[in-house]
Amino acid sequence: MLKQVTDYLLKKQITHVSHIDTDITIKLGENRLWVTTSWRLEKEATIVIGNDNLVELLYHEDYKEEYQSSLDFIKNCLCNTTIVEVKYSDWNELILKLSNGYTFRTFQSYGDDAENFQLYIPQQRFLVYTNKVDLEDLGQFNKR
Repeated sequence: MLKQVTDYLLKKQITHVSHIDTDITIKLGENRLWVTTSWRLEKEATIVIGNDNLVELLYHEDYKEEYQSSLDFIKNCLCNTTIVEVKYSDWNELILKLSNGYTFRTFQSYGDDAENFQLYIPQQRFLVYTNKVDLEDLGQFNKR
């Protein structure tokens, strides 16, 4: 099922980014990627910023401006870029190469039974775990 996930992600443009802190939501047209584990942005194999940096800034009153600048930077790095390559680690952690030269990478940090990320597509969602991928039908929630 990872092949299906890749097909939904590859060559998609990131149109919006929200809920940026310990998790992050990335909108890809009508699809939505929700990363629930640790994540970071890299450029040329160098860490640029990650969710740990944001959490540190968020809880310090003196760093409110730096926190907002970091959010803006992340949005600018991700929005309006295209996913040019999709890879997975041995533990199904997600690695997205973007058209602007950045790499978005996730890290499993909660154990084998926690999901790495969720991909919402119309009326369905993929739940990607360390050692499996589940597909759930969400159409039941849209029926009247």
